[in-house]
Amino acid sequence: MTTKDGKVIYSIELVKDDAHNLHKVSVDMQSGSVIEVTQKNVAEKDLKRVKAVDQAKVTMAEAITLAEKRLPGGTIAAAEAKPRRGQVVYVVDIEQNGLHVVHVDPDSGRVLSAARKLDD
Repeated sequence: MTTKDGKVIYSIELVKDDAHNLHKVSVDMQSGSVIEVTQKNVAEKDLKRVKAVDQAKVTMAEAITLAEKRLPGGTIAAAEAKPRRGQVVYVVDIEQNGLHVVHVDPDSGRVLSAARKLDD
């Protein structure tokens, strides 16, 4: 989630058909309107992450639902697949009286951790 021209924007990145092509869709959070669609090649270093998500038993949407159950009433700020300790996990950021980070295993759906994010 970012801001642009005073608007809150969701950025959605997805890979379709060919794991080497990444599509980024920017959506206005208030209106739901698509603002921009771009395409770029997935960097070689990110291919493992893309393939792990493609083969996962749990979808990103399911991981978000699991994170919301852990912190009910919060607002989803971001969700992405990230490398963590040699494996790929879903990372869901939830705003609820401060930013919380929830890690979800993409194969089992188990919440690995949920903690308030400390200011950098």
